[in-house]
Amino acid sequence: MNRLPKSLLAAFLGVLSTEALAASALPPIQIGDWAYAGAGGATIMFVKPEAAPEGSPYARLWVRFEEAAPFDRRGFASMSNVELNDVDCAGHRTRVLRNTRYAERNMSGEAHVEPIETPVWRVEEKGSFGAAILTAACEGGAGGDAV
Repeated sequence: MNRLPKSLLAAFLGVLSTEALAASALPPIQIGDWAYAGAGGATIMFVKPEAAPEGSPYARLWVRFEEAAPFDRRGFASMSNVELNDVDCAGHRTRVLRNTRYAERNMSGEAHVEPIETPVWRVEEKGSFGAAILTAACEGGAGGDAV
């Protein structure tokens, strides 16, 4: 299975050297069939395409976030988050259809599914993670910094 290069992970975690990273107890981030799509703050983002339903005018994309430290949202601390997004390339907007947060890195550990009753469209701002999602889905690009 592919892994994120130690130099990028070291920069993400804010450690001074890959030696310090190797000595840490943190598990490596597994890439597998996910493409690196950007990083910002304490978060690295990966994407992978998903087939949209037949007749849908939107692109569909899985988006995965790996955190440097646990991220608390609604009382659940997670290290990994996976969303399924619809992407409206013409309208420069996205909406989350499904969101699952995991207690551990690499989509492992206890899972918490966040209910999304009515997905809301977001117009994405330049330089945001959402803009990187648009680039990945609409232009096939990945590998830039989000913020």
